[in-house]
Amino acid sequence: MFDNPVLRRIGQPHSKTPAQMVLRWLTRQRICAIPKSVHEERIHENHNIVDFQS
Repeated sequence: MFDNPVLRRIGQPHSKTPAQMVLRWLTRQRICAIPKSVHEERIHENHNIVDFQS
């Protein structure tokens, strides 16, 4: 999923990663996702999914 070329292409104009695209889609579908990361940069990316329209 993280290397999916379609998700990369969709997210590129918004400067979003495939993971952010999936998290945004899950949120819009009202599906609870609990992302996990130990890397500070990824934690910020996981939180930064509400500033674009997918």
